Amino acid sequence: MGPQFQRLPLVTHYTVMAHKVPLLKPAHVQARLKFAKDHLDDPEEAWEEVMWSDETKIELFGINSTRRVWRKKKDEYNPKNTIPTMKHG
Repeated sequence: MGPQFQRLPLVTHYTVMAHKVPLLKPAHVQARLKFAKDHLDDPEEAWEEVMWSDETKIELFGINSTRRVWRKKKDEYNPKNTIPTMKHG
């Protein structure tokens, strides 16, 4: 490959740190969306009654640091450009 092909990704893509996002199944995505829509108009006082708890982070995918990916700006949260995470605790 010549130098023109080695620089091609720089024209349309750029390298960035991959976002860490929760590993969600389609059912989880639908449940989160339903919850958000159901509680969209809740008053701020309602959230004062919620007990917020800490969560423990456990690395299941062996990625303890960051990973760089080549992507376009609009592909920021495309699953191939993210690092899935799971929390247990």
